[in-house]
Amino acid sequence: MQRWESPDLSVVEYRAPDGQRMRFEAYTGSDFLVGRKIGARITTLGSQFEYAAIDNFYFLPTTALEPGAGQDQAVGQQVHSFYRESATGYSGSKLAKQEWAVLGSKIPGTVRSWCRAQWHGANFSHEVRTGPFPLALAGGPPNFPTGFPDSWDAPGGIRVNPDSLVLNAKFLGDTAVGSVQVRNREGSRQTIAVNAADDGHFIISPRMYTIRAGETKRVSVKYEGATRAGNTGTFTIAAGQQRFVVSLRGAIRPGAERP
Repeated sequence: MQRWESPDLSVVEYRAPDGQRMRFEAYTGSDFLVGRKIGARITTLGSQFEYAAIDNFYFLPTTALEPGAGQDQAVGQQVHSFYRESATGYSGSKLAKQEWAVLGSKIPGTVRSWCRAQWHGANFSHEVRTGPFPLALAGGPPNFPTGFPDSWDAPGGIRVNPDSLVLNAKFLGDTAVGSVQVRNREGSRQTIAVNAADDGHFIISPRMYTIRAGETKRVSVKYEGATRAGNTGTFTIAAGQQRFVVSLRGAIRPGAERP
């Protein structure tokens, strides 16, 4: 994994050997719709992030009225105060947090952003910023978050969802189709094997899948020859040392009749 930084520290980009990329970027500018804007964003190319978080610290000029702890300027001179805003997201390719104002209105001139994301089988964090820096502050510096949120799963592995399927046919002998999603949360390609008993009712094909880093694939299951009593079964999805068991239930849809 390569890390690239722009000279002004407004952009940090992570580049994986397979061509996938993730970028932390602080930006400022203006457009016709929102006027002036300043903020930060996390974007990915080639795969989605699992989780992402942005903590923006916006800096506004003010005037020092009295001495204070950590204050960098004398009374009457310009200093900067700051405030914080945050955003979180999951299973996406873009997360942004910004401040905006119509042209001519007051807006922060500097943002320091602490960006965090889980992507390509690992957790990443880094600061990006834009605007004048360093600044004289009206107090101590901002406290960036440490570590990663407790709500985030550990990186890596595969994820299977859901862990059970109910397949409802319309009438006796009919078929029904469902699927489960298998997501590769590792930083490299993974091969998964699907093991299921061939009982003549639940059919799964193919039985082997190759999933790129950050990719999600569907494992399809067909229920054939629906019986009045219904049928049950299971199948296993295996990747490396991980094993997931998915339960199956086939039945005739309640109230359904053969046309």
